[in-house]
Amino acid sequence: MDFLISNTEINENKFNHVIKLNKFFNLYIDYIPEIIKISSKKKIYIIGKVFGYYDGQKFFKSKLKNIPKKFKSYKRIKDSIEGYFLFLDVSDSKINLQIDNRGSLDVFYIHKKDKIFLSNNFLLIKKLFGNKLSLDNFSIMNSLVNVSKRPPLNNTFFKEVKRVGLDQNIICEKKNIKIKTQNYIPLKQENPKSEEAFLDQYNKSLINYSNIGNNKNKVLFMSSGWDSLMILKLLIDRFGRNRVKPIIARLKFSKKTKVFNRYEIKKAQKICRHFKIKLNFIDVDYQKIKNYLDYLDDISAKRMLTNTFAYFLHYNLVKDGTKKFGASDFFSGEISDGAHNFGFSQYLTLVDNESNGYREYCDKMMNYLFGPTFFKKIHKGIHEEDPVFQFLKNKLGIKTKKNIRNFKDIFKNIMQSMFAISNRFPLNNEISEFILPKKKAEYLKQFNKSYLSNLDFNDSNQLYSSYLFLYNKFHWQGSTVRPAYHISSEFKSDFINLFWNKNTQELLSIMPESYGRGLELKPTKYPEKAILSKKINTNELNTGPHSYISDDSDADPFFEIIYNSPVRQIIKKTFKEYNPIKILDKNYFNHKFINRIINSFNKKNNSINAETIYSLYCICKFFKDIKY
Repeated sequence: MDFLISNTEINENKFNHVIKLNKFFNLYIDYIPEIIKISSKKKIYIIGKVFGYYDGQKFFKSKLKNIPKKFKSYKRIKDSIEGYFLFLDVSDSKINLQIDNRGSLDVFYIHKKDKIFLSNNFLLIKKLFGNKLSLDNFSIMNSLVNVSKRPPLNNTFFKEVKRVGLDQNIICEKKNIKIKTQNYIPLKQENPKSEEAFLDQYNKSLINYSNIGNNKNKVLFMSSGWDSLMILKLLIDRFGRNRVKPIIARLKFSKKTKVFNRYEIKKAQKICRHFKIKLNFIDVDYQKIKNYLDYLDDISAKRMLTNTFAYFLHYNLVKDGTKKFGASDFFSGEISDGAHNFGFSQYLTLVDNESNGYREYCDKMMNYLFGPTFFKKIHKGIHEEDPVFQFLKNKLGIKTKKNIRNFKDIFKNIMQSMFAISNRFPLNNEISEFILPKKKAEYLKQFNKSYLSNLDFNDSNQLYSSYLFLYNKFHWQGSTVRPAYHISSEFKSDFINLFWNKNTQELLSIMPESYGRGLELKPTKYPEKAILSKKINTNELNTGPHSYISDDSDADPFFEIIYNSPVRQIIKKTFKEYNPIKILDKNYFNHKFINRIINSFNKKNNSINAETIYSLYCICKFFKDIKY
């Protein structure tokens, strides 16, 4: 599904319909969108998919035409309806655009002199712009340091092209664009009436939302983790075993390491045996990488996606899943780590011990350092005395900033540490070797201006809600999460991120530190584990290494791919045709470091972390995909 909105006539044969929105703007689209008539002079167009609506603590599956009239108003509809869509408020002389409350529909836009173009097709915007685009250094830098390897929500890789943010109103009138950014007041963590009441509400929010899909088969992206376990049980309880189809990939990064996720597969098999349900297998074999790219390169260019491992994984899961089961509702717990414990729940903070208990508690310690209790210690100037801070700082070799006591400055640094730098650690004084030292302040200033200025933070108890608000703009907009939506759409299916629903997100925004986010003995992802442990022997299912052979060896998936798979030749060719030294601004990026990356890759001397090399490749490969 592609669309284009413009205030000028477009000669594009690819669209089935041209709809005159008002006397200034036309909508070019493949299908007739749904329309809500507010008055004789005002209409709301919904472009995309609507699955239902929220009413209080409940979600109701519904077609747009059946949504109660009380929600069919300009003020309430965007926050009440659920789906991935563009909300287009049209009057006689102007249009007002907003996207859904997760930002799950990309809308790229450009204002070129007196011409305005908005589309979900990045390539089309590039084509209509005509002139050579200029690179956005901030966006490239953030993509290089983040695991998502994609610019945050409001940005693209280019200065001239922007993306509509989830907190933005884009008002187009005649030949001008005006952007209104709404202030966001983060929720405060609060103590529930009782732990039992909180867990019950949390569980109900997931059960209630699980009915969102319209397809018969419910295909679960299966792993060995708690999220898969939680969703599998929930789906079986709701839809029965016959309609639930867990599917897992055998990840074959190189011939040397064979199946890289063999522990994950064994655990997933054990989980499925427990539930008496068949586990379906596919292969993601990097010996066939060219076949994947032949299909995905066009999608990458149109949707501004980069070649993350998740991208290839999601493609194969959806492709083979629809081949086996037809159009389906694909379920995943993809964002759960970020939502519950802000990414620190994968046994990865410290890996110098084989014990899962040790590794999980190190994740808990990192959560504590990003929580309100430690924030208050920084504000009081006593954080250096904290033994957890000193332990992790020394083990990880982190250089931290000194003498930050101003409340707002602490907040800025904590958010920068979470979303703008390579090694996430509070008060971290380093960003990345990719950027020149003289440009660090400029980079952080742009982050603050673009992503913190409308965040009304004035209490340390608002930290968790602030993280989730920004996760919606950073990691969850990246090429680790978003490909599943785009690929599912390509195969006429729907993708459902069960934990990414409004009611669950609100609960996790106010969930207290003592529920697995602090130094108490409750585990990470406490709500999930507390609910599951009442009916399942979770200890039995969680023995042994977590997922990959790297959990108990020095194997590295990025190393295997760039040195021991056909991807190596693709990276070589990409760097030759789109040399980052020639592309990236020498006044912003550290070309000496980039040269070291290229030399390390070419000589196979392993002096640079393999993931760093792969991150640089992802950016250059996107430029190649769009023929920049």
